[in-house]
Amino acid sequence: DKTVIECASFSAFKSVKFVTDKHDGYRLYAVGYDQNLSLWQLVLNNNFESNGNKAKGEQTMKLIHLSSCPVDVSDVSSFDCITIRGWDMEEREVSMVSGEGVEIFSIDPNIPKAASILKKANYLLITAGAGFSADSGLATYESFPKEYLEMCNPYLLAEKESQFQRFWLNFTKEYASKKPHDGYRILEEWCQGEKLKGLLRPRCTPNREDSPSTKMSDGNIDLHHTSPWWVYTSNVDGHFCSFSSFDNCICEIHGNASEFRCPNGIGFSDKGEMRMGEVWAKWNERVNATRSEMCNDYSVLHKDCGSLLEIDKEHDDDGHSGTCLACPHCNLPLRPNVLMFNDTDKNVLGSIANERDRYQKWEERVENDVFSKGRNLVILELGCGTNVPAVRQESEEVLTDCIRKAKRSKAGGSVHLIRVNPKDSGCCKEDATISELSPCIVPIRGTALKTMRSINEWLDILK
Repeated sequence: DKTVIECASFSAFKSVKFVTDKHDGYRLYAVGYDQNLSLWQLVLNNNFESNGNKAKGEQTMKLIHLSSCPVDVSDVSSFDCITIRGWDMEEREVSMVSGEGVEIFSIDPNIPKAASILKKANYLLITAGAGFSADSGLATYESFPKEYLEMCNPYLLAEKESQFQRFWLNFTKEYASKKPHDGYRILEEWCQGEKLKGLLRPRCTPNREDSPSTKMSDGNIDLHHTSPWWVYTSNVDGHFCSFSSFDNCICEIHGNASEFRCPNGIGFSDKGEMRMGEVWAKWNERVNATRSEMCNDYSVLHKDCGSLLEIDKEHDDDGHSGTCLACPHCNLPLRPNVLMFNDTDKNVLGSIANERDRYQKWEERVENDVFSKGRNLVILELGCGTNVPAVRQESEEVLTDCIRKAKRSKAGGSVHLIRVNPKDSGCCKEDATISELSPCIVPIRGTALKTMRSINEWLDILK
């Protein structure tokens, strides 16, 4: 019956342009007499009551000011805005203001689009690569020293145990000295802080009286039954685990360098056979003489090692060749819980496999909900490049599986991949698959932390 338009502007408009988007609704660009280009969000509120076959009421349209910037063109006479898509499927909105001259503006529409998609998320899969850690000041794989490639081999523990362990203790200390950047806090605010209100959180937190099927061997609740979010990462810095939101719903596919394990399994192949050679023979002789069943489950966090840093400093100063940190059950030098080259240590492989198994159970549950209950899954990929593509590939595999399942369903579920990367924000799949995936990929060219802050601001705007 009635339409009410509410808005406020600092200046009368000279020229306007509406832009429509299936995720964001409508945006309005306007050039005012105050020589500013402003961006507005059009919010529609329908307040109708049904009366038989007729609906009575009003529709309210409200323009919310988002941002503005000065225009360096006098006597503005026209304005236009178009969307450009690049070869990597990245979209940008390009605006042109003309008068006595021409000025071109460009914004990334995928930032507000990502915020709008996240607001509707029922499940959130966070996939993180080295680029996410880089914002904390940590080195990426490409910038690691040559010594890393040498020491990332369990053979060196058997051959040069003091050198090997001192390298990894220093490596771990470097990780521990860097504080997690603000992006982790933002993620925790979205998840545990309930800023993303659409996430399907359990109505109550499971307690110790819950059925054994929901508990792990350490007594903690196995969250793959209940958590609406999960982390899948190739990073070994352990920063996610310092946040309570993620320490029990994470899959670290390459392990965690802040944790050390007994190395009694490094001298055996994946088939359980002893490795050949003089170095391995001497190592396995030590293992067989001291090995305990308790060694297989023993691990210790770097932060729980007491005087570990002081012990390591003494060894550096004195040049002592003894072991810095040893397993209390067999006295063998501990190794980091990190998957290395030619690594067949069942203690490390087993811990990673347990995390992967829990993640896969969570993923299966979520995919079934998207397929059968019409839920919305968002994959937020942060800093996953193409040099070590495992996490990037996982994002696309989950996206592909959900898209194909949703096509067979009438429930109306959706899945989107928000891919944040300063270089490679497009799709990696073959040409035949790109056309299938690209409508569901929101590529954002930028660093993880800067982009997350921008998305977080838009979440505040779109409340």
